[in-house]
Amino acid sequence: MYNHVSCKNFAGLQGLFEDQARERGIHLIWVEHDLMDPRTVSRKAMRDRVNRYMTTVFRAEPLDPTLMDYDDELTW
Repeated sequence: MYNHVSCKNFAGLQGLFEDQARERGIHLIWVEHDLMDPRTVSRKAMRDRVNRYMTTVFRAEPLDPTLMDYDDELTW
């Protein structure tokens, strides 16, 4: 799930999503983002959140560790 840091209206629903996911045995991760200002939450911060989740919750290791961290200036 994506949590838009500039939208506080959705914050009240976050707990409901978490409760429903827990009841159904669904793994849920919240990734903060800001569509209006990418300086608030960088792409690297979003990738790091997912990478940490995969390594801590699922004990997954990357197939190619060089893809874990790269310069965002090289992307479009």
